[in-house]
Amino acid sequence: MDLRGLREAFGDVRHEPDADAVHALRTAMARVDAWLALEGLRGLRRRTRAVRRASGAVRDLDVLLATALPPEVRRDLRGQRVEAARALREVLADDETSTVLRELDAVVPASRHGVDIRLRRLAHRALAARGSEHRGRRARHRLRRRLRVLRDALAVLGLDAGPLRALVTALGRVRDHEAAAQCSGEPAVLAPFVHWHARERRRWRRRAARLEPAAMHLAADVQRRGRDAVAAAE
Repeated sequence: MDLRGLREAFGDVRHEPDADAVHALRTAMARVDAWLALEGLRGLRRRTRAVRRASGAVRDLDVLLATALPPEVRRDLRGQRVEAARALREVLADDETSTVLRELDAVVPASRHGVDIRLRRLAHRALAARGSEHRGRRARHRLRRRLRVLRDALAVLGLDAGPLRALVTALGRVRDHEAAAQCSGEPAVLAPFVHWHARERRRWRRRAARLEPAAMHLAADVQRRGRDAVAAAE
């Protein structure tokens, strides 16, 4: 895997952790996570978790700051964002992160047979979470997380992931509006914003429900093709 984009994102965030730089880093780390899942490198994948979590925390605040919220809530979020960005830069400056980057450069690609097996497993995990959109928030988050890894794994392999991308985006919007509706502040001031975010959350949930069948059809197809590829190799 070409890691130049990841290194550029690291440098940009170290220089100035603005919203675009953090988004680029989070996207690059998601690709790396999927790549390591395909390679079967669980230990190295766990060791990238600190960067993924720290960049995710900043990105989540950037998303909230880009939505409709009262000024006093935005002031509080900007303060949280400063602290989260500082924590992210500390993680990037850590010796362990430098070691992980060197080890990523030294990864020897797995056999196509092994990649096919692990891609099939990722598809199976996504299919096991189907129907989560109609359950609680944690179940939806689990579904989104598994779909996101499968989407990025397909992208790493140069395969189409359109339906997965659409569903992941819709579930992300549901999550964003849920988070915005739960911001603390003066109830009388927050009320119209909470109402708007609740309405948008319902709208994106309906969209996600419409998109889920196509995404699951693709996941099933990936699982079936992976099974066929493994059988052929054997």
